[in-house]
Amino acid sequence: LYKDLIDKVHNTMDEVHPQKHKYFPYKAKSYKYPTTVDNILKMWHSVQSVWQLMMKHGKTNNSNSQTRYTRVAMLRSDVLYLTPIDIWSTGDETDQRDSSNSVAVIPGFGRFPVSDRIIYGP
Repeated sequence: LYKDLIDKVHNTMDEVHPQKHKYFPYKAKSYKYPTTVDNILKMWHSVQSVWQLMMKHGKTNNSNSQTRYTRVAMLRSDVLYLTPIDIWSTGDETDQRDSSNSVAVIPGFGRFPVSDRIIYGP
């Protein structure tokens, strides 16, 4: 399904540094080529599959109207969340409620180099 994308990631070299792959975060010292990038692509494939399933469910669950998901949270199943998660919180120092349902939140923990543990929002 994603063979062309994976081939592009594996085979495209940087123009400035031809010995380096273009689509690889070299500053992230814990990343291993090609395993880490391949796993990220697999993760995004899973995310896309779940999103498509959610949209399909919304269209087929009720023949008269689409189920409306007001707020969605994406949580990793291999992470233990020690505190309650309020998906209506803005996640900033004010900890206000997102009453306008307009803020997508990626908490500030687990950024290696970017957090993939949780996102929530409209």
